[in-house]
Order: sequence, then structure tokens, then C-alpha cells
Amino acid sequence: MRFRLQTRHALVLVCMIALIVVTLAATLIERFITTSTEVSAAMETAMQERPRQQVQNHLVQITQLLSENVVNPLYAYDMDAMRQLLQTAKHQPGVQYVYVLDPDLRVVHDGDTLIPDYGKRVKDEFATISTPLMQPLIRSSAELMDVTMPVQTGGIVLGYMRLGISLEHIERDVENILSQYDNIARSGLDAALNTIYLVSLGFLVLGVAVAVAISRRLTRPINALLDGFERVRRGDLDTPVAIAGEDELAGLAARFNEMRVELKESSQALAERNRELEQQISERKELDARLAQAEKMDAIGRLAGGVAHDFNNHLTIIKGNAELLSWAGLKGEDREAIDTILSSTVSASGLTRQLLAFARQGPMQHAAVDIHELVQDVVRMLSRSIDKRIGLEVEITDTPCRVQGDATQLQNLLINLGLNACDAIAGAGTITMRVDVTDKAPEELDADGDYVRIVVHDTGTGIAEENLGNVFEPFFTTKDFGHGTGLGLAAAYGAAKAHGGALTLDSRPGDTEFSVYLPRVAAATVVPKDSVPATPLVVDSVMKALVIDDEAGVRRVMARMLKTLGYEVDTCESGDIGVEVVRARPGEFNLVVLDMMMPGMTGTETLAVLRQLDPLIPILVASGHSFEDFPEIDANTRTLSKPITREELRQCVETLVPVQTELAHETASPNHH
Repeated sequence: MRFRLQTRHALVLVCMIALIVVTLAATLIERFITTSTEVSAAMETAMQERPRQQVQNHLVQITQLLSENVVNPLYAYDMDAMRQLLQTAKHQPGVQYVYVLDPDLRVVHDGDTLIPDYGKRVKDEFATISTPLMQPLIRSSAELMDVTMPVQTGGIVLGYMRLGISLEHIERDVENILSQYDNIARSGLDAALNTIYLVSLGFLVLGVAVAVAISRRLTRPINALLDGFERVRRGDLDTPVAIAGEDELAGLAARFNEMRVELKESSQALAERNRELEQQISERKELDARLAQAEKMDAIGRLAGGVAHDFNNHLTIIKGNAELLSWAGLKGEDREAIDTILSSTVSASGLTRQLLAFARQGPMQHAAVDIHELVQDVVRMLSRSIDKRIGLEVEITDTPCRVQGDATQLQNLLINLGLNACDAIAGAGTITMRVDVTDKAPEELDADGDYVRIVVHDTGTGIAEENLGNVFEPFFTTKDFGHGTGLGLAAAYGAAKAHGGALTLDSRPGDTEFSVYLPRVAAATVVPKDSVPATPLVVDSVMKALVIDDEAGVRRVMARMLKTLGYEVDTCESGDIGVEVVRARPGEFNLVVLDMMMPGMTGTETLAVLRQLDPLIPILVASGHSFEDFPEIDANTRTLSKPITREELRQCVETLVPVQTELAHETASPNHH
């Protein structure tokens, strides 16, 4: 929108003003001569009401102007701008008070520097204001007139502008006007006519001057301000409004420029805050995703542990019965079928160990592990699952490389490193696994001696320098969401540490090496399976055993294996029944085989009660879970992981029962006489 006043418009305006002035003069002369007395009489009455209406209209206009000018300071909460605006209003004649109120009618500013009434809810002798107030509210008394005007933008009430003005000066003004009128009336008709002529001429000259001033001094600044408002509406906060001079329009332009700068700063601060909030929201979503992934992995781990435990019970039944059948003299295809069952149960036992290791519920095996064979097995497994464009190479030293530890955990360690190397190669590349012996271990390993070093090298993209310190942290991953859990390298690092070793990293673009250091041990002596005779224990008297297990199949197979070892066997399906049997028959049992995981009275609780009844009774605790939370093992207690073979049972019983016999000779326990 443009505000334009051309020359022809100015001439038309001057002519209209002249016509109006001449007509007004003629009318005034006629009316003054004929009705001067009537006017004098009516003026006294009119003067009592018209000033009040004029004051009201003037007060509404002032309040309207103030409410419009306070929109931006109130929106930006610019206290200085509000103070300047209100102080200007307070200096007007008759103004008693002026407030900027919030939507709840609490004082935001009163024009004072210290704002003593800040936050105070407005209370006065007038009627209570109900909010929201969308139209001006005018109230008056004999001494005071009050206007409350909503401050709004875009249909939203930001607050209220309240202005109060005293009416005492109206009475004084009325008296002065009446007095002046009397003097004018008494001055005579000639003086009145001269005055009218002079006033008419003055109005004519003033009209011409106003038209010229509007054309030259008002329209251009107004248009400049309108252009500035339009630029702000479009989002241009950089171009100021240039209006020279020291008049009100120049001051308004200067205030507009200040408002533009403040609005620009507020917009920048708001944009920065929005970026911070977006970053926080993004980080929160990432943490929520990691937490959900961790909870999912924990749930899967619990499920895997429960499945593995139940599976181990079934494997114990299958494996135990198959072993018993293997001693029945079967030959030919029957013997081959039994051997196949036993071989399959061994493989299945490995699977359950992996499930329990994943669920952190499986025992860590401590046995001699041939790293040469382990690496070859891992390479064979990887070759069947990775991209065919990736080559696998193996470099193994001739020096024997054996370590003491858990073969399954070490296998998973190398698989994790191998899969990580595969993910780092985009397209074709090479993964190399090297095995050698070194006495130069990382500084974090204080122990001296030889170490088996396994190096997994790849020609992938490498790891960014800023991520090198975080790669072994749980849940840290540079892969896209849904690809990788961030646990592979953390699990590999933990497995290396659990074996008394270390895992190091050296990476650059196209060349990454993970080095595993494990303490080297001497060659282990492996006893062939057939070298241990499967014969019953030779005992001097009848030995009795009690099997306590909630699985009927496990009870039966354990009883049959113990019978082949020379025991008479009783069975119980729960811990509380087993306790009652031992309490009723003290000193009768030479061995108790106890399941750790049972409903009702658990294996741990049953063991504690049995130890109170007979501290020397040999107890063999069997479980498909780990024994991490199991009480401290004493000389009369052994643990055995399911599935249990007859040979494992025999070896464990041979180490357990003699201990009990020696202690019985040393301790005169009444339960064993």
C-alpha cells in the first residue's frame, strides 16, 4: 500500500477548505446576529456535557495509540521501551496513571523506573474486569475517567493498556470558556465579525500550508515506514528506514529501526535455541533407541538362558540314555546310531554353551585351546557367510600356540573381529588372520612371558581418529541405525580381558589391525576317551545315593548312571521332599545329586538345609545355568554342568566320595555311626 498526495489533490483540498470556510463564515455571521442570546443560554448547559464526551473520545484515541505502540515492546518484553512510552503518556495534562497489564491483569509496567507494582493484580473502585477483553472498556466517575484497551496482534490478546485521566481540569476549562465567551459577546458585533474574517483567512492559509506540508513532509516518511513494515513482514530485518530530521516521524522511524534490530536479535536467539532443542531431541531419541536395544538384548538373553537350561535337561536325558545303551553291547547299525546320537548331543551341548554365554549365564571353561585349530575353524565359518569378493588369508607360525581358556568365547571373539572387518570393506578387499608368538606385550599387561598374538587385518575404510578411543565402548557404533548392536567389539575386548590378555587397535584408511594378546601355555596332554575304563566303582559296602530333580527324565537317567557306578538310588521330585527324606533317614545316603533350578525350594535353599542336617554328606549340584551366584563350595560339594555324561559323573563322584570318607574318619559325627 502506498500513500500518495499529488499537486492536483492539494489544489482540490485547498478549494474545498476555502469553500467550507466561506460558507462557515456566512453562517456564523447570520447565526451570531440572530441567535447570539440563545447560544449564550444554551452554551452554559452544553459546556457541562460536551467536554466530558470530548475527553472520553480523546482518552480512547490516546489509549488506542498507546496499545498499538506497545505491541512490539510487550511481545519482546522490552521493559525500557515500555517505560519510555508510558512516561511520555504520564506527562500529559490530567493523566493520573497508566499501566501495561498482562492477560491476567497483573502489572507489567507503570512507567516507573523501579516498577513498584510489578506483578500486582489491578484492584480499584471500578467494576471487576472479566478477561479476555476484546473491546475497550470505559468507566468514569465525577472525578476520574478510565479506559482499558486490549493489546492484541493477529487476534491474540498480549495484555491490556489502562489509562486514567482526571476530570477536574474540565470544570476549570468550562468556566474559562464561558468567561471568554461573555467577554467576546460584550466586545460587540464588529469585533466578532473581524475575528470571523481573520479566522476564515487564517483557515484558508492554514489549509494551503497543510496541503503543501502533507504533500512534501508527510507522505514520503509515511511511505518509507510502510516500506519498512512490508520488508519486516517478508523477513528482511537488515534494511533500516531512513527518515531525516528531528520530528515525530523521524523519531518513530528511529524507534522502528531499534525494534527491527531487537527483533533480529530475538529471531537469531530463537533460531539458536531451536537448533539446541533439535539437537537435544535428536540425542534423546538416540538414547531411547539405545535403551530399547539394550532392553531387547537383555530380554533375548533371558529367553536364551531359559531355553538353554531346558534344552540341557533334555540333552542330559538323551545323552545319558544313549551312553547307557552304548554299554549294552550293541553292534553294527545300532551301535552307529547310538554313536550318532552321542555326537549330535556333543554338538548340541556346544550350542547351549553359546546361548548361555550370550545370556551371561554359562560357566567359563578352562581348558587348553589350540589357537591354530581355532583360527582355521573361524576362517572356515567366515568363508561361508561373507561377501565372495572379500578374500580370506591365514598366516600361522610353526610354533605351537596354546592358551588356557574357553574355546567358545575365543571363537566368538575372532568371529566378531572378522565380521567387523567384513563390514569395513566396501566391495572387494582382503582380510588376513596372522598367528605368532611374541614376548612384547602391550603396556597394560604387566605379566612377563610369551603371548600368543592373533592379528586380524583388513583393507577397509579404516576408523576415524576421533572414534579410536570409543570403539570398545558398549553400544558405540558408526553403522546406520538397525545395523549392528555396538556390542561386538565390546564383547571381544571383554573376552580378551577375561583370559588375562588384551585387545589393541591400529587403524588408518585402507589398513586396520586388531591384535589379540593371550598368555601362552605349554602343550596340554589330551587323554583319549577310550583310555578311561568304564567300570563300576569298587566299594567295600553298598553305597546309597539320592537324586533330587524336578524333571522325571533327568531323575531316571541319573539313577541309571549311578546304578552302573555301584549305587542304590532313591529319587525325589522337589527340594522339600528331598530334605524330608534326608531328615527321616539320617546317615543313610553316601551321595546326593541335586538340581540347582527347581520350582518351590530351589537348589541353593535345599543345599543350605541339607548342610544343616548333615555337614559331611557329599552333594553334587547339577545345573544348565552358571554357578556365579552359587554359595561358596566346601570340601563336600561339587558342581557339574548339564548335560552330564556317565564319565563326567564317575570322575566327579570319585573325587567327592573319598573326601567324605576321610573327613568321616577325622570327625566323629553321630550321623555316620
